[in-house]
Amino acid sequence: ARFRHGKLFILLVILCIGAGIRGWQTTESLWLDELHTGWAVSGAWSDVSGRATVGNQTPCYFWFMWIWTRVAGHSELALRLPSLLAGVALIATVYWVLSRWTPCLWSPALSALLVALDPHMVFFSQEARPYALVQLVGLLQLLCFIQLSVGRSRPDLRTAFVTTTLVGFYLHYTSLLLLAGELCAWAIMSRRRSGEPLSVEAAESSRRLTSTGYQRSTGYQRHELLLDGLVILIGVLPACPHLWEILQRRSNWAAFIGQPGPLGMVHLLSLDVYLALPLVGWSLARLTGERRAKSSHQTAILCWWFTVPLLLVWSLNWLDILRLFHRRYLIAISTGPVLLCGIWLASISRHKQKLAMAALLLLAIQRGGMGRQWLVDGR
Repeated sequence: ARFRHGKLFILLVILCIGAGIRGWQTTESLWLDELHTGWAVSGAWSDVSGRATVGNQTPCYFWFMWIWTRVAGHSELALRLPSLLAGVALIATVYWVLSRWTPCLWSPALSALLVALDPHMVFFSQEARPYALVQLVGLLQLLCFIQLSVGRSRPDLRTAFVTTTLVGFYLHYTSLLLLAGELCAWAIMSRRRSGEPLSVEAAESSRRLTSTGYQRSTGYQRHELLLDGLVILIGVLPACPHLWEILQRRSNWAAFIGQPGPLGMVHLLSLDVYLALPLVGWSLARLTGERRAKSSHQTAILCWWFTVPLLLVWSLNWLDILRLFHRRYLIAISTGPVLLCGIWLASISRHKQKLAMAALLLLAIQRGGMGRQWLVDGR
């Protein structure tokens, strides 16, 4: 009980830090994109859809905000409060996920603190736009997919996976990119699973189940994935005319989206902050022959989940096919590097863990720039 209370106290402290940082500027004047949100929800219900599409946005977030502002008002704080709550909930979700995936106490705490201090996540939590909600829904969608892939496929999990996929899509169209990484992870895991020989116990259990006419499937089966994919496709179809309209204006994106080299991927998701130490640690362990724990299915799926969309969007951007290489358009995968960092922290020894945590925290604060910003203008 004391251990559980200690974990709860640590989480509450981190949530207070995250909420305090995010709530500091929520009453300041709206900036240009937020003014679009305020304008879109200021008219009648019938005006919302047309005003949302003017800003290349799906209307679902703005319908929600229209209802919300009828209850909470149209002040700056009221417009930004859903994003602030989603940003704080993201901190708690990251802590909860790593607490389930790892037995370590401090790894989930540091990862949640990194999310609380990340300047980009702080910014999206202060903005009257859908991006903080996209982050939260994207993480929930990942959890549904992992549960389907590594456990027994259940109708409620499949329903949750389809629902979070469609909710994310109708919050922001680019969140559909999550499926690219998940499909790659599913294909590789299915190939490995089919190539692995059954143990004697598993083979005997399978024989008994088959003889009784019952075979319990584990993992996301192909026919289930195809059926759920068809449901998602049907759910996406109503948005296709608007997507086509947006694509006709894709040349305009070049005005604010450049064509950075491969290092652009590092800067976009702060990979130098969250993955530099894990990569060095894994490399040294391999070179020295240090015994390491076998990578879990969660780790493998997580790697594919954020690297495939990142590489895909960067490639399309570099080839000048589709200029989407912008943090807002890849916001759904932003928690991936932090989670991977937390998994690595939990796998190393206690002494190394303390040093790594101190280095990560100092690096995050230094690279985040919040200290410098506070010294400049007190914000």
